[in-house]
Amino acid sequence: MKNIWLKCQVAKGMFPDERTVTLNTEPDKVSVFCHKDFVENDMLKVALIEERNREVLVRLPVESPVGQLFWVSMKDVAECAV
Repeated sequence: MKNIWLKCQVAKGMFPDERTVTLNTEPDKVSVFCHKDFVENDMLKVALIEERNREVLVRLPVESPVGQLFWVSMKDVAECAV
């Protein structure tokens, strides 16, 4: 499985080594808390599961209240691969 970086909004979490990350998913936004090691320069490291048209299915490094797998737009995939 290939890891990729997704563009996201990043804020401080409740703990020093935690970040709050908000992603543009289909159809809504999703926010999760994750360890700072998964976040770099307003990007989140995720696992690429599938590509379809202009979307990619990714697995987040942590579980969210609504799941761990999400479709996101290809425009939110960063140029650099992990």
